[in-house]
Amino acid sequence: EKAVQLTASNSTGEFGILPGHTFFSSDIVPCNLIVKSESGTDKKFKAGFGLISVKSNEVIVALESAVID
Repeated sequence: EKAVQLTASNSTGEFGILPGHTFFSSDIVPCNLIVKSESGTDKKFKAGFGLISVKSNEVIVALESAVID
């Protein structure tokens, strides 16, 4: 199932990623990372520090830790 939105936080606050997002690279600070699917269900994670990269409609997230919430 495809993701239609990702929400997380970096050192300046909360941000969201949607399909077709422009190139984006950022830190991630401990937060609730939420991935919304096409069906509308949310997958929630308690995320530790990490990095996110968005390029060509692909999102890569690397975290020190993540726990399914």
